[in-house]
Amino acid sequence: MTQKHPGERSHTGTAMAVIGFCVAMAVLLMSQRGIWLDEAASYWFSAHDITLDRMIRERWISDVHPPLFSAYAWLLQPLFGASVQEMRLINLGGLLYAALIWRSAWRQGLNHDFLMLFAVLVASSPFFILYAAEFRSYFVQLVLAACLIVQLRMVDEGRIGPVWLVPTAFLLTNLHFIGSLVGLILLCVEGIRLACSYRRRTALALLMIAIGSAVPLSCSLVAMLAVIEPVAVNQVSPLQGAIAIMAVVGAAALTNIVGMVALIRVDRFADGFARMLFGALATVVIVYFLFNLISQNLLPRHMIAAVPIGAAILALWLEPVVKMRRSLLALICANAVVLAASATVYGLVNKRWESNVSRIEAAVAACPQSRLYGLNTMTPPGTNCTACQGSIICSA
Repeated sequence: MTQKHPGERSHTGTAMAVIGFCVAMAVLLMSQRGIWLDEAASYWFSAHDITLDRMIRERWISDVHPPLFSAYAWLLQPLFGASVQEMRLINLGGLLYAALIWRSAWRQGLNHDFLMLFAVLVASSPFFILYAAEFRSYFVQLVLAACLIVQLRMVDEGRIGPVWLVPTAFLLTNLHFIGSLVGLILLCVEGIRLACSYRRRTALALLMIAIGSAVPLSCSLVAMLAVIEPVAVNQVSPLQGAIAIMAVVGAAALTNIVGMVALIRVDRFADGFARMLFGALATVVIVYFLFNLISQNLLPRHMIAAVPIGAAILALWLEPVVKMRRSLLALICANAVVLAASATVYGLVNKRWESNVSRIEAAVAACPQSRLYGLNTMTPPGTNCTACQGSIICSA
């Protein structure tokens, strides 16, 4: 059992209140934030306008994402399918899964300070707040990656067997072709560390879980490539890719200034599990950078599953400091509230597609015969409609 410290109950309440605030901000954005192109695609992939058989053959197989999230959304569409904003609520399913994982870890004696710190750092991350309010698989990836880290630490400490990782690893790995790399790397790097520690049976189990999770992902990729040929539409330069990678891996840790300053009081390097996370993070950075060199198609949201790794490293480092100074958790929570509020304000102000609504309405009111053209701003000059010369509205 984990030994209780003076004031632990009150500090747990503080952490839970902050996490609740972050979730509330995310739910607020679900109904208020503007939609964008990919959310419209998610809505199309989850529609019940055709049979499931046709949906698989005519839509999911030609998507550049594995069909797992679309299938999940399709199942819940009858309940939440009135609008894109309502379909964003299915992200709460990922939070429910995370709550069950955290509850299990808490009851089985995983360090409570780590669990509180880790949850606060992840929940207050701008990626958590903003992508919860988006009908795509990215938020669920982030949450599942955090769950996988918690479960890997439980396996590392012998609190659960590796078989308990199977559903988390399968779900995380099969949500996104690029994002899946984070889950596979975590499993393999921890497996290597355990093998070096003479825990070869557990290491082999983690390797088998990684392979088993990658099989349906590979089948989805082969099926997709047989139908379409993916193209690089973003043209991300090596420098832009490197900046994006650094922004993602540091998003949850570096933005919590209080936590970073508190590292001054850490007088020893974190345990072997933290070193494993460092190795996994370094591997993720290298793999994603090389991927972008080849594809020029790497955006921050593609790597969102890496966000919890930085948060977990910081939480592990701060465990002993929080034990000695219980007030530190309150300061970290205050920092988290500021971060969550700032991300929420940004999400409310940035309306994305809907930012053009007033311009379009004014143009149509001035000239009812105007036609609306959907232009891809990433296409080379000269390939858009020549009549409208790059404008949103024209009367050609």
